[in-house]
Amino acid sequence: MGITSTQEMVAKRTSNQTMDQDLMNSTNTKHEEYEAIETMDISSQLKQQRIFDFYQSIPKPLEKIRNYLNNTFDKAVVKSEQEEKYLNSFKKFCDNFEIVSDKGLGMLMIGNPGTGKTYYSDCIYNQLCSKYKVYRTRLSFLLTEIKDSYSQKEKSEFDIYKRITSADLLILDDLGNENLTESDKNLMFNIIDTAYLNNVSMIVNSNLDYNQLINFLDVKGSDKLIDRLKERCKFFKFDWLSRRREVNQAEFQKLF
Repeated sequence: MGITSTQEMVAKRTSNQTMDQDLMNSTNTKHEEYEAIETMDISSQLKQQRIFDFYQSIPKPLEKIRNYLNNTFDKAVVKSEQEEKYLNSFKKFCDNFEIVSDKGLGMLMIGNPGTGKTYYSDCIYNQLCSKYKVYRTRLSFLLTEIKDSYSQKEKSEFDIYKRITSADLLILDDLGNENLTESDKNLMFNIIDTAYLNNVSMIVNSNLDYNQLINFLDVKGSDKLIDRLKERCKFFKFDWLSRRREVNQAEFQKLF
């Protein structure tokens, strides 16, 4: 065998080894790409599922804060004639919700913490959610999601507003507990105004008194928001003492 033939064989073997290595590299690369795509798809699916879960009629963040599914009208502990009247109004609201919803009517509950505003909002939610689209959330959750949507591809600000407009009832829990920037106030105006313009019934509860609420809803010196709520919402003032101090009294007495 001549030198040329030997060189040709070495060159051929080297070429084959290079081709084999290229094939392995290509296969590995494709496998890695497939794994990356698969991981991306799974991650996207999980993210979509989390979004779906969060914005169903049972919002997960509030579910973690308290077990509000157990709050029903028949378990309400009524301690005054005024509260009895409120309870009857809330029941009638649910009984007549088909008409209430068509007219876009709602309620505004204001008063001290621990007086039952959230409890009765829970009761209304539990009474209606099996038949109607009840979107229950907080202003702080909406503001965070809207601002997060600016840097995300899978959802837009439009999707969030569409969720509001497609609801039969929007429940805003604990309004006024937020520390709002000027930009946040503009978004708050858009949220409430969107519900108003689309005739979506609203229940808003707040620990603020009426004057504080007026100041909170003031956007650039405009009273449009409070004016819209006054037009569409019946006011309920919870002016009795907090019930939370009574919750564990029996346990305190028994245990220490």
